[in-house]
Amino acid sequence: MKKIFSLFIFCLASLSVGLVYSCKKDGPPALPPNHNEVSASVILTSGPAITINAKGTKAPMGLNGWLGGGGYVDGTNDAGNAVYISIFPGISGPGTYDLASGYRCEYRINATSGTSPIYMNSGANAGSITFIKANAQEMEGSFTAVCRYGTDSVIVSGTFKGDYIGPK
Repeated sequence: MKKIFSLFIFCLASLSVGLVYSCKKDGPPALPPNHNEVSASVILTSGPAITINAKGTKAPMGLNGWLGGGGYVDGTNDAGNAVYISIFPGISGPGTYDLASGYRCEYRINATSGTSPIYMNSGANAGSITFIKANAQEMEGSFTAVCRYGTDSVIVSGTFKGDYIGPK
């Protein structure tokens, strides 16, 4: 009887260990797919236009706190050219927002360089950003801005669409 009881305990312990290990997960859960896209054209005073076609993690965007909070739309191509748009103050929903009202657009020749010039919009006729979709799951729209660095200037225009990947 003692042997049967010991065998029963051994089998029960083996079964318990097997169940625990079979329920163990392999790493953290997968992130949802990132469908973000930013497409921009940068027209220079001289030379060919720069094209930025960024997708996925190269095109982060989001609205902090959804509507009413600030946000951003960023896009960087493989050569390091980048467009960064800061959405602050927050937006109230779909519509067109004047970039001269605090929203900022930057063009960086090489986002990975600490010495690369940063072209920024400012003052009157700074441009605009238009949201045709802005909700808790996605945002979509277009932008146009005149960005300056010293006496040089560029025209940045493009489109964006995607799901949020969170606050910046």
